Amino acid sequence: MKKSVPRQRRALVLAAVLFWLGNYFFVPTFPTYCRSAGASVAAVGVIASAYGLAQLLVRIPLGMVSDRIGRQKVFILTLGFGCLGIAAAAMALYPTPGVLFAGRLLSGISASAWVSFTILYAGYYDAEQGQKAIAIMTLTSVIGPLIANFTGGAVSETLGPSVPFWMALGISLIGGLVMFWIPEQKSTAGKAVTVRELLSVGKDRTVLTVSLIAALLQFAAFGAGTTFAPLLAEQKLGASDTELGILAAIMAASGIPATLLAGTAAIRRRNTRGVMLICLLINAASCAAFPFVQTLWGVYLVQFLSGFARNLVFPICMNLSIAGVEDTRKGSAMGFFQALYSLGIFLGPLAIGNPGSSDNALTGGFLLSAGIVFVGAALVFLLPRNPSAGQQQTESNGVGS
Repeated sequence: MKKSVPRQRRALVLAAVLFWLGNYFFVPTFPTYCRSAGASVAAVGVIASAYGLAQLLVRIPLGMVSDRIGRQKVFILTLGFGCLGIAAAAMALYPTPGVLFAGRLLSGISASAWVSFTILYAGYYDAEQGQKAIAIMTLTSVIGPLIANFTGGAVSETLGPSVPFWMALGISLIGGLVMFWIPEQKSTAGKAVTVRELLSVGKDRTVLTVSLIAALLQFAAFGAGTTFAPLLAEQKLGASDTELGILAAIMAASGIPATLLAGTAAIRRRNTRGVMLICLLINAASCAAFPFVQTLWGVYLVQFLSGFARNLVFPICMNLSIAGVEDTRKGSAMGFFQALYSLGIFLGPLAIGNPGSSDNALTGGFLLSAGIVFVGAALVFLLPRNPSAGQQQTESNGVGS
């Protein structure tokens, strides 16, 4: 191994942490920021849905193009940090519902560059160490939001509601500088992938099923947990910006023990369907409990249980969706899976915002989320009894979103 490789790995890990730190720094107070800009509760759902819409539209083409040219760094710089910086500056300068929608759309395009991060970092490891590479990248997708959520709310409360956006802009510039230092690692370019070939990935029942389950989980996570739980905590319980930051941080923190547990041999030896079913039922129950909790500490607990269950089952879904994919198609395969779960990121805030179109009518939206995740639990029975059998070499510990 070249001596420069460990340094490049560490630099890319730092860039990935900065990537997620910037993308999440303004998220804890974003729903209330939208409300202060004159957006109705339903409009908040539409604005928040733009984040998933962008990923839904961009991730598959990005995976196809990156596979075709065999390069990833250019997408991290332009789409990842470039779009993040533009989005943050626009939302800080012009806090109107229209600009906030456009800014969230750009930040969704930024998040789509996560495909390139994972592929680029995996290139620093041998194929047998792919699990380790994905685990490390997944950890950055937990650490970045965790730091951002803990600090973003406090910064908003003490320095002003627009400051988190300016912080995100600064972080994007620093992250871009770090990426400039990292040399491009040109991989073997594949032939152009047709849409028909790409869609053929979803013909496999296991791949399609776990992708749909992931989409349903993201529906609840970005609808109930990320977008409307903060509004509920503020309107019903009078939560401050700092407390909203803690609420968001708890959701991120729940991913640390869950992703670590997901990669253990004990979990791998368990009945995969049983683990998934239990997690999905816990997540559904948590969504249903949100509007009936009477204390902020109760909301914190529900948020943790919901996040823990989601982050435990999600790596299983990701592993099953990419097992056996050849190297020249990994970007496209990951883009396919992530684009499908982006459908949940898009529809969750949009659907929950509609039944919650008045400030006191969010209960229906949370119950809708619970029902959606319950459908995901039913889909588990379409999987073989031990769908992970024979796929140990490609198991991963999680996924960024």
